[in-house]
Amino acid sequence: MKFAMIVLLAVVTTASKIVAASDTLSIDSYRIINTCSGEQRWVFSVWIGEVYFSDSLMSFDITIGYDTAHLTPTTGLWLGTLADKMRFADISPYINLVVPGEIRVGAFTLTTPVKGNEPLFAVAGDYKGTCMDRDTFSLPYSPEFNKEFKVSIEFFRTDTVIAVADASENLNQGTAFLQDSATLTGRDSTTAANFAVYLSEIPADQYTVEVRLDSPLPAAIDSLTLSEGLNVDSIFYSSDRLRATGYLSSITGDSIEGRIYLRGVTNDTISSQLIVETRAIGNCLCKTPGLSDTIVVYNAVQPIVSVETDIHDDVGIKVTQIDGGLLIQNRHGQPGTLNVVNVLGITVSNTTLGSDNTWLPLDLLPRGMYYAIVVVSGSHQVTKFEL
Repeated sequence: MKFAMIVLLAVVTTASKIVAASDTLSIDSYRIINTCSGEQRWVFSVWIGEVYFSDSLMSFDITIGYDTAHLTPTTGLWLGTLADKMRFADISPYINLVVPGEIRVGAFTLTTPVKGNEPLFAVAGDYKGTCMDRDTFSLPYSPEFNKEFKVSIEFFRTDTVIAVADASENLNQGTAFLQDSATLTGRDSTTAANFAVYLSEIPADQYTVEVRLDSPLPAAIDSLTLSEGLNVDSIFYSSDRLRATGYLSSITGDSIEGRIYLRGVTNDTISSQLIVETRAIGNCLCKTPGLSDTIVVYNAVQPIVSVETDIHDDVGIKVTQIDGGLLIQNRHGQPGTLNVVNVLGITVSNTTLGSDNTWLPLDLLPRGMYYAIVVVSGSHQVTKFEL
């Protein structure tokens, strides 16, 4: 018969054990399912609180209801339960899973009543839902105990099996620039920065590709373009033109290229960061893109010549990285300056060049990427180095 006296108190609890009152039958769920893991198992236990010899508990027969769409019970767990104290040959305790949607568990003893502050029993099973599903157990029938049992069960508290998608970052998927820097030559000058999009290993409902400029501001974003293979839903620009975001619904191929166009907004010699990153949007994602990239944007009225090794010798000055510093060789004795700038565009060292060779120690700087900017007679030359 239906359990007419039950007051259903449906609550979500943590995995910690909650001891029920003596008049309450309580179900506690002990695991949060990670739908991104290989093992997706749930466990719950049934409690009626602490039982004494004087309560005369010698048998029980309890049926728990569940949703067959998401849960598949497989195993009765007896160790450390009151049911474990009611062992009789191979027939007690028992679990019956014949009826879909019902878990019937029982046990009995023929001699001494059981006592203890343990659960009556526990059950484990497989989870076949998604991270969006929540499953609550029910009590479809009145629990049955031996006639001598002195505790009257009048209340029922249930619990919920919770599933989440604990996504991990894939550091090979995302976006990366195809160049080390971008150069502007003053107000209204233009330049472009190319980047590659890698998202073929990240299935999702939608993706975003975001490019943004950090301050100080040598430029504004003119436009963002994404090449064939990207199904572009839309592209939005912030009101200050410092951020552009493309929304993509699908990706074809392992690598797709994009391009950001910049326009100079000042004639000041200044540098800043240009950042590109990608996000995946969707429910129950198990992988997210972890690859993002940053380059430096330079703005100077005089053109900047970028080189990957020593600065060109066309102004008679050569900069060489040796151990923890820079050796500046001034071959023609021309006056000039050497600025060391970090990737944030912040000047960390400013040196006036004399007629002799100069040694600039950098051992106090933190490890990272830096740029050496030489200015001689109005000419700017740049080299990148790493500590």
